[in-house]
Amino acid sequence: GCFIRGEEEEKAMNNAHLARQISKQMTWLETWKQPQGYGGPVIHYWKNSTCYTGPGLDWRYEGIIVAFIRLFEKTNQEIFLHRAKEAGDHLVHGQLPKGQFVHSGFDGNPSGPVGSMPHDTAASIGLMRLASLLRSRNNPQWKVYYAAAKKNLSFHMKYLYDPSTGLFFQTFPSLDPRRHLVSNKHATLAELLFLFYKGEKDKKYLRLAERCIQFVISQQNHASFKGAISQTNKNNSYISLYIARCVSGLMAAYDVTKNPWYLESALETTDFLKEMAAPEGGFYFGWRDLGDGFYRYKYPQFVAGAGDMLRAFLLVKPYKKYPFEKHMEWIEKRSHPHGGVWTSVGMDIKDRKTDKKSEEPCWNDVMPVVGWNDKIFRLRVE
Repeated sequence: GCFIRGEEEEKAMNNAHLARQISKQMTWLETWKQPQGYGGPVIHYWKNSTCYTGPGLDWRYEGIIVAFIRLFEKTNQEIFLHRAKEAGDHLVHGQLPKGQFVHSGFDGNPSGPVGSMPHDTAASIGLMRLASLLRSRNNPQWKVYYAAAKKNLSFHMKYLYDPSTGLFFQTFPSLDPRRHLVSNKHATLAELLFLFYKGEKDKKYLRLAERCIQFVISQQNHASFKGAISQTNKNNSYISLYIARCVSGLMAAYDVTKNPWYLESALETTDFLKEMAAPEGGFYFGWRDLGDGFYRYKYPQFVAGAGDMLRAFLLVKPYKKYPFEKHMEWIEKRSHPHGGVWTSVGMDIKDRKTDKKSEEPCWNDVMPVVGWNDKIFRLRVE
């Protein structure tokens, strides 16, 4: 009996700590909320956007909207539904005539009217989740958010779709001379398409979604980097964060079709992520070929963004369990008292062939970013 009470007390303490972290992170998010949307600087592996701190209607909205929806579902407190709708309104009011969202470039902001995958795509997933919830409650507002998501999907179809391959460009082809096909972006689009299929039962969405997922699987390595999914069809990089983001689309495909091929691919992917886990917690950056063969780059390790990696573990949990707690502890140690979570560890030595990082974190490691924090925010709520 004492042992059982001890377990219950420990669980209660863990839940109380988690509730405090969620509360602090919500408060921090409020500090970056502006009339037109959630803003702030962006730190990223690709590049930084620190001069523009205005609203970014990008993938941050998927995590923010879904997290508030889950908080509402778990507590039945209307304030959380209000927050989800408020975020949805940012997207509705910031949607441009062609269907894309303004300043949806994340690290490329201010990007004005240049819409892109996966940022517009992920924001529309948030809208669809919100529309589904409101529809289930017979709230007619669902139609507003659904219409915005559908208009954004029309942007994908009219401007990004390549009929010669049945796949999608990252952005307007005229702005993307390399025209790489990106795996994680197709996985995110597939997830959006599956939501439309569930809502309308129109098989055109199912066909498009499966075509995207089949491309993702075609980029999966079954040899030296077994389970890893190539960043692009150029096959020169396997990046843990983006590999993890493929799992959500793969599991959405399995949920809809029950095709075991999709589940098998998702499990191979998470097996690879497990191999990329650092002993102290967190995940190594990935494998890249910068011209002289593949090399494992440990840094940067994403911190707040690791929420997406751990969510991949959470999605496959009914079928296979992976270590979780040490990674959460690693993230918690890099959470600021004000609620924001670090962006990374070792951003200052990216692309360097070294296993050693500075003793002190660099400024762009410790700077919290809304578009990364939404990922750990969502995970904590889940």
